[in-house]
Amino acid sequence: MKRFFARLFGRRDPELVAYHDFATRKTVLIPKAELSPGVVLVQIQGDPGPVYVDAAQLKQGNYQYSPFEGEERAAIQSLVTDLADVRPLSFEEWEDGFRRDQNPAREIAGWLHLAAILKVMSNKYGFCPAEKKECYRVLVACFTGARDTVRDRSDPKLLSELQIDQAVKYFYEGGYN
Repeated sequence: MKRFFARLFGRRDPELVAYHDFATRKTVLIPKAELSPGVVLVQIQGDPGPVYVDAAQLKQGNYQYSPFEGEERAAIQSLVTDLADVRPLSFEEWEDGFRRDQNPAREIAGWLHLAAILKVMSNKYGFCPAEKKECYRVLVACFTGARDTVRDRSDPKLLSELQIDQAVKYFYEGGYN
């Protein structure tokens, strides 16, 4: 089996990551190189650690919070405006998702961080709409998984290596203000 992986992945022992398939209800170890665009890293209740899943297989949980007020409402409205051309959701749709999160303050902060980086990157490089959407995908991959899997999970084709590296650095290390 190890020789098969070595031939297939160019290494004797490929790095394995946990992947959960909701259809089979099983978590298996797969080579990290097999992670496809659209997978996200999540913590499933009852599992000992985070696992990758296909985002399309995720189901919405129950509401855990009342509708937001004050600063949270203002932050969500900012996301509606700032991300309209890459993630066109209404205020109600954004709020609906955050109300279902276990830690909505952290999630809102993460999305605000992502939106700020996207704005800086777009202004710095003058992205066309397609490039801006690709930068958004790279940043979402940063937000939803490990740094070393971002390229595999976002599959960038339009942005330069420098632009991708800059977006990833900004997300994980800051320094974009």
